Amino acid sequence: MTANGLFVLMCCAAAAVMLFYYHSRKRKVRSALFGSVTGFAGLLLLEHFGGVFGGEVPLNCFNVCGSLLLGVPFDLCIVLLRIL
Repeated sequence: MTANGLFVLMCCAAAAVMLFYYHSRKRKVRSALFGSVTGFAGLLLLEHFGGVFGGEVPLNCFNVCGSLLLGVPFDLCIVLLRIL
């Protein structure tokens, strides 16, 4: 399996987990907004401090949209793929 295939598979799994999580919450919108904000904040931290451990992530449209939609799990998947 290629790195792109693995990345797509991991993103789909993270999206399913996040959708299930948001659906099970009492305050769905608040949870989704919190996940988006923390995902974007994590992406900004990775962009700024990622070079320290070899996982620097560029800010581009794909990464920003992925972090806003999926949150921190998307950021972790990107870092794992950068390190591998």
